[in-house]
This record gives sequence, structure tokens and C-alpha cells, in this order.
Amino acid sequence: FYVTGAFAGEPNFGELCVKGRYGYQQLLKSSRLNKPYVRKEGQLVPATWDEAWQKIKSGLGNLRAENPHGSIMVTASPKLTDEELYLAGKMARTVLKTSAIGSFHHELSGADRHGLDTVIGSTSSTCGTKDLENADLVLVVNSDPTTENPVLGWRLKRLMKAGKKAIVISSSENGLTRHASLWLDARRGTASTLLNGIIAGMIRSGKEDTNYLNSRTVNFDRFKRIISQINLDETSVVTGVHPDKIEQAVSMITAADQKVVAIYSLDSRIDRSPNDLKALTSLLLVTGKIGTIGNGLILLTDQCNSRGMELAGFDQHLLPGGGTVDPEMVAKLSHIWNDDLDCIKQGDNVPTMQKLRDGMIKGAMIFGENPAIDPGWAKRLEQLEFLVVADIYLTETAELADVVLPLNSYVEDEGTITNWEGRRQTLVPLGKPGTGMTNLQMLANIYDIAGGNGLRDEALFEQITREMEMFVPKREGELDNVGRFVSRFPTADGKAHFEIYGTGVSITDVRVPDVLVLDERTNSRLSQLFGQ
Repeated sequence: FYVTGAFAGEPNFGELCVKGRYGYQQLLKSSRLNKPYVRKEGQLVPATWDEAWQKIKSGLGNLRAENPHGSIMVTASPKLTDEELYLAGKMARTVLKTSAIGSFHHELSGADRHGLDTVIGSTSSTCGTKDLENADLVLVVNSDPTTENPVLGWRLKRLMKAGKKAIVISSSENGLTRHASLWLDARRGTASTLLNGIIAGMIRSGKEDTNYLNSRTVNFDRFKRIISQINLDETSVVTGVHPDKIEQAVSMITAADQKVVAIYSLDSRIDRSPNDLKALTSLLLVTGKIGTIGNGLILLTDQCNSRGMELAGFDQHLLPGGGTVDPEMVAKLSHIWNDDLDCIKQGDNVPTMQKLRDGMIKGAMIFGENPAIDPGWAKRLEQLEFLVVADIYLTETAELADVVLPLNSYVEDEGTITNWEGRRQTLVPLGKPGTGMTNLQMLANIYDIAGGNGLRDEALFEQITREMEMFVPKREGELDNVGRFVSRFPTADGKAHFEIYGTGVSITDVRVPDVLVLDERTNSRLSQLFGQ
């Protein structure tokens, strides 16, 4: 078989990136796992599902008998479906009584994935593709969508070639710079300094949106006092951008009666600088270009379901629906899940990976991730008392496990994934899973074995879907993020909160940690296809 794009319409209008069109070929390899393995006498050997369940039951039982709550970690790939991530998080928090959940990819990427939680209530996109197409000006920071998110990048490039105004902040030439109205070639690690300099220029020119600031934000006066001290010439010296270009950027962004959309990539490393996302959001707040119709922020990631992971609440700092942990939402979740959720109420804020580093984690369940490709993480996983790994292949991490479960891929399982703009897309499986059960059925079995109940019926998918809709309502023709910020921000008081952040210059290492590298099988296959 082969893959083609869905030409019927949004979100991609038939376009696919290289991974989308050819990445499925790694799934055809004969080395795919299709049955469980358990460790006997130090060796992993093929097993039946019943043997795997019994091994998990005894392993979890021993773990919980000998260790306190919170000593078990559950991690998952942001490539899993919304429903799988939701059930994995529910299992961790209710049955395993642990708040140590998350993703190695998210935790180790260095991205500021919660940088806006206390600023605008959510570190997520505030607008959609239609806003991008209708914007008068696009501001691109720490992102080259033409290579990192090609489908969106191609669309943006076409818009720019057709005359759409764009400011690109990039230390080097990329796929957008030649088509930009203004290229601000700031030195690596100085994007925050440059953005602060632009904000200061806006304030000196009296171009802040006073009505918006008074009605929609708090703490602006303190922010203004500090940011106004920034000198244009000093900004130029630090960033290497000529003062005339900085002033031109101020004029372009503050032009009257225009819609502005900013694009930022959380996972991009080339031009990332400390607090650049907060600086970019502050710029949008000062001009009233976020939380208003037609304006906003687009946040991109490298993974297909990072937004779905947030909405599923599979994050130590988030709850289902994507909201931050607060008493009202915890009470609602406790009622729906029929669990006291003490693991959340106790306020354990120690990062999951720090717990693993410090030896606080004694057992783990890892779904679709391969941290052991890094020797340092492999050593930490080797010290666990019990490890369950579910994956498509017998990875380095799977080889360390006490139980290995075969995982289905996105072409073999039902479910939804949610893209950056909050659009949920339904997966259509090609046939019955080769593993003998869906990923949801596998998770439901673990949930039941660990002490949960009520998830082993034939309508499992519909049951999970109905439950998720209590937190993320199904809205036909609408996006989860569109309109969520317009009347009020999803903060406790409904307003955006200006924060004072550091402005130091720091260069991010462009080398991607081994844990985050795309699976070598995909790289190898794509290299064969394209000679790269």
C-alpha cells in the first residue's frame, strides 16, 4: 500500500511532509513485535498475554508492597493517541497513585512547555490556520517551519511569496528569510534581548494598546517600568541587529488596524534563548495582539500529538482538558474518576525525571519511548526493581524490561490525535491489530490488573471518548483553542499576567540529545529513499 494526503480539506489539504508520506515504511519491517516477552532467568523470552499479565500483576504488587506511593513512573510518547494518553494518565493517578507521569521527549527537550501557564493560562496556540492566512503581518521567532513543520511552512512560504508581510528573527538564513519583509539576523541566544528591545521601542513611541492592557491584563505598570529602561543602542550591540532595523520592526508591528500572528517552535534549538517565549508573548500583550479575534500565537512542536498529550492531562502539571492543577479542577476530576487523587492534592512538584535521577523511582511503565538509547538513562533504568515497556520494536529500553508488550502503530489502531491548533483528527486503522488487541485494550488490562475496574468491556473506545468529552467537549467544526482566549484568558481571574523574566544571553546546544533523536529505523529508511 501507499500513503496519500486527504484532499477533502483541512488541516493539510492533501499535503504531507516526508515523514508523513514515507515514514510508515518502518512499520512494515519483519522485526516488529507482535507478541509479549517476559524475563525468565535473566533472559527475555516470548510469552502469552496471560503470562505477561501475571508478571505485571506480581511485579506491581511487590513494588507497591515495598515502596511508598509515587515511586512508580509512567511515561509515554507524544505520538500516542489522545485516548491512549488519557487512559495512561488516569491509570497512573488513580490506580498506581503516582503523579510521576510525562514524556522523556517533553522533559528532556529543554523547551519551556509551561512558560505561559501563569501568563495566559496555557502554553498552547491561541489561534488557527485561518488566522494565519488572514493576518496582515506574521512574526516568526525560533522557528523554521519549512523544515520543522513543512506542511505549515509551505503554506506560509506561499503566502509570503504572494505578498504577505513577515518579520523573521533568525541568526542564519532559512527557508523563509529570503521572502521576509524584514529579516532580523540576531546573534544566536539573543532573541529575548531583541524582543525586549522591540517592546521598549513600542512603549517609548506610545504604541501600547492602553484599553486592552487595562481591561485584559494585570501587572503591566511594573513590567513597563523595567522594560522601558532598555536602550536601543545596547540592544543593537548585544544582538548585532542595526538600530534602524529594530525601529522598522516596531513600526511594522504597531501599524494601525492590522492583524498579527506570531509563530514559535517549542522544540527548535538553533535560536532558542532564555525566556524568548515569554518575551514574544509580552510583545503580543503590549500591542493587544493575543486573545483578540484574528490575532494570536502559534506554538509548534516536532511531535504529532503534543497538544493531545496536554489535553489528555498526561503531564505532571496538567489535568485532563489541558488546564493547570487547581483545587476546583482537581475536585471535578476526583468526582468523575471516583478517586481521592491524593497524589495530586499532595502537591508533589518534583520533576519526574529528577525523581528518576535521584533514585526515588523504583518501577516504571514506558509506552513508545526509548530513553535507554542514552547510556546515562540506560544505567538508571537498569537499577529499577520492575520495568514494563510497550513498543513497536525490541528497542534498547525494551531489552532492559521485565515485561515487553507489543504496541500498535497509528495505522493499526483507532483513536484521535490533536494538532497544534486544537484540531482533532480521527485515525482509520487499515485492519485488525497484528498484536491481537488494541493499545487501549492493553492499557485497560493493565488498569484492571493494577486494581482498577470497569474498563474491559467491548465499548472501551466509546467509554473513554465519552469520559474525555467531560473535559474537552466535542465541538463539530470548531477548534479547541479558537475562542478560548478571546473573551477571557484561561487564568483564575480571566486576565493575562505580565511577568518579569531574566534577559541573559545563552546559546542552546544544537545537538539533539540521543533520547530525542528520531528512531534510527525511520532515518535509515528515509535516507535510502532520498539519498540523504
